[in-house]
Amino acid sequence: MSQALMFDTNVFASTLYTCHMKLVTDQFLASVVVQELLVALSQDKQAALLKTVDELDKRKRLIVPGKDDWVQVGKCLYKLLHKNTNVGGHLTKEAVNLLVRDALIARCAVCAGAQLITSNTEDFVRIKSVFRGLRFTTPCDYFGMRPR
Repeated sequence: MSQALMFDTNVFASTLYTCHMKLVTDQFLASVVVQELLVALSQDKQAALLKTVDELDKRKRLIVPGKDDWVQVGKCLYKLLHKNTNVGGHLTKEAVNLLVRDALIARCAVCAGAQLITSNTEDFVRIKSVFRGLRFTTPCDYFGMRPR
């Protein structure tokens, strides 16, 4: 059985990984990623994405943050704001506010038991200092590619 994965928005947005991602059979999708993608996609591509979302939802592979997830993300962001996490030092309130969607994506990955594939390792290292169960790697490392 393959390892369950969840892709971050930046991986979907990159054409470098498209053919590799099609080979992944055990995939979860965070609704937060859907929201981020819909902002940038053309209407044609939005329709294709929403079809995929419906298919994954039917298979119980769409992860939608609920009340507990929002509470845990709030606690995570509080810790990142008020504690020196040894990961990038003290963060401002503005910097923490920019982490909200990433923290929700991280929480979705943890709840699904999926490894997150992301190019945004800096933010997820910070989030992992609080969400210790988060597992993530870069798409280059996961797919065995050299960074360009």
